[in-house]
Amino acid sequence: MNVFAIGASRNIGYYASLSLLAKGDTVTFLLRSKATLENDENFKPHIASGKATLVKGDAMSYDDVLAAWKAASSQKPVDLLLFTVGMLFATSFHLTKGFIVTPGNLCTTAILNVQRAIVQTGSAIPKIVVLSSTGLTRQSKAVMPLLLRPLYGWALHTAHEDKRGLETVIHHGIGKPYEEGETPGETILPAGWQDGLPAAGWAKHSVIIRAAWLTDGEATGRYRSAVGDFKAYTIGRRDVAHFITEELLVHWEKYDGNIVTIGY
Repeated sequence: MNVFAIGASRNIGYYASLSLLAKGDTVTFLLRSKATLENDENFKPHIASGKATLVKGDAMSYDDVLAAWKAASSQKPVDLLLFTVGMLFATSFHLTKGFIVTPGNLCTTAILNVQRAIVQTGSAIPKIVVLSSTGLTRQSKAVMPLLLRPLYGWALHTAHEDKRGLETVIHHGIGKPYEEGETPGETILPAGWQDGLPAAGWAKHSVIIRAAWLTDGEATGRYRSAVGDFKAYTIGRRDVAHFITEELLVHWEKYDGNIVTIGY
């Protein structure tokens, strides 16, 4: 399998990509700093073998994303877009808005950039897997543990607006309407964001992973996953990676075109 990974320099994308490389797949990484993986002992053998290709660039730059996509698809079509871009840290805190992340539209802009690159190059449409979060919309909040609702509704509000933008874009590709009233405003999804993309349904083979509160630690394999929303408290980053490589990609037809929740 030929994989294009964005947001895989650490955490879930890192662990999933490492597992895919161990299986013999090829992975092209878009990285702000190539040294992040060049100096990683786990990745050095895969870089030396040519299985891992590192491309320097910023996911917020369309030109950078386009160059990386062309590199990923230069030898053979990309089979999988693995998109695990997420908040690394908040840049500030506001009493009414919670943690502020800059740029506030990182996930939304990055997914639009890569989708437009796919379309512009006339490439075959790959399977698309994107990392999102539980508690983003009214429907998903309704099944959340009560203790987590204030945190998700307030402290993570701005980060979750970006994730709703990401989910809106993916729903357009799948060809399903997004939850009514949950599409974010123009600070996240600017007017005309669909320009340059085909009609709804052009990227049907996409999956949104709504992960519960992310934790560190070793993989346990004792998580739950299901299409739709369910009550979940936490999930280890390594377990999310395990789900992607050992369950989702193995049993793709079970999850294809859906939102999938994962958690303990």
